[in-house]
Amino acid sequence: YPLCALAVSDERPEMLFNRLNEDPDVDEYSIQMSIIEIYNEQLTDLLKPGVRLALRYVGRDSQVDNFSTWRIHSSEEAMRLIDQAKTRRQTASHDANKTSSRSHAIITLKCEMQLVHGNVNTSKLNFWRFWTSA
Repeated sequence: YPLCALAVSDERPEMLFNRLNEDPDVDEYSIQMSIIEIYNEQLTDLLKPGVRLALRYVGRDSQVDNFSTWRIHSSEEAMRLIDQAKTRRQTASHDANKTSSRSHAIITLKCEMQLVHGNVNTSKLNFWRFWTSA
């Protein structure tokens, strides 16, 4: 179900909610969001600061443990969380910019949809963001 990828790749979360609400095959849905920052090889939960995150390697894959997830009900809630995360990111000054950041953020959306035919479909999308300034 490609709805999550469409919404986030266009950076318009409202598209996700509009498509889910308009899709006749979707009976109900739940969307969770998390935002993690990578800065100087350290992981930080930008929505719940102070939580110690752990990176684990599982075979050829990797996984971050202990990050927070937030259920969102609208694109406005998603954008509010993204704006909140931006204010918590690591910044440092240099000659060209007083509030520069070379941090990377991973925004994860997990969509769980109950379809009218009884099937449950879960999609998870990790969207990478490179924030270079405030």
